[in-house]
Amino acid sequence: MSGMAHQLQGRFVASVHQMPWVDSVGMRGRVEDVFQRIALRNAVFVTSPSAAALEFLVNRRVLTEEQAVVEANILPLNVKGATAVTYDAKAPLRLLFCGRLERQKGLDRLMLAIPKVGRPIHVLVAGSGSQDLELRELVRRVITPPHTVEFLGYVSDVGELIDEAHLAIMPSRSELEPVFVWECWARGRAVIASAIQAFADLSRQGPLHLFEDQAELVELLETADSTNPLYISDFSRAVDAVSGYKVDSRLTQFLNEEG
Repeated sequence: MSGMAHQLQGRFVASVHQMPWVDSVGMRGRVEDVFQRIALRNAVFVTSPSAAALEFLVNRRVLTEEQAVVEANILPLNVKGATAVTYDAKAPLRLLFCGRLERQKGLDRLMLAIPKVGRPIHVLVAGSGSQDLELRELVRRVITPPHTVEFLGYVSDVGELIDEAHLAIMPSRSELEPVFVWECWARGRAVIASAIQAFADLSRQGPLHLFEDQAELVELLETADSTNPLYISDFSRAVDAVSGYKVDSRLTQFLNEEG
């Protein structure tokens, strides 16, 4: 350990893009956590899009307050591909889920809510992960016509899938700063998401429809309608959010100065 610490004495910075308490799960995670602590403690500063993640590291004395820098992700966003979409509460609702098939992402919560929805729900699932087979079995048990769920596996470019969807869905149990939300906004789509802190923060910038529990999720799915006052401004808010996206990056500045 001391040898590694010695090698990290040069000037470098770090960036945290996953909640530290997620990384530390299991024996492998705890071992990795030791090396991460050494690296973070020796960094000039550490950036993260999540104030909560940095506060956690400061409280655990991994970082000092001076080292912790809240900084949004640098994303190559533009609204060139943005298209408006119309849908009403009497018609089938097309949803897109994109992400790892892990418990953290909460896809099981959506599957358990769908049978309680009166209108047809069609879900495209783009992604792979350790819960793939478990989720397919859940779908086989609880999803019946007129509802449908299609597993696509890993998809490298989800732009066309976003365009085909009425709304994206992120029923996550935890997130740091979900980039997929910004990808959806760049295509003019709103997102239905769990009311965790990351989404609550993002909801001040663009169209996110948040739910606290299954009953609220079912209600959102039942009432989703592009003419509904709750949804009518989704497209314009998404475009405005992306058009106004700007990051003054201390990380980039450091790298330019050091390079």
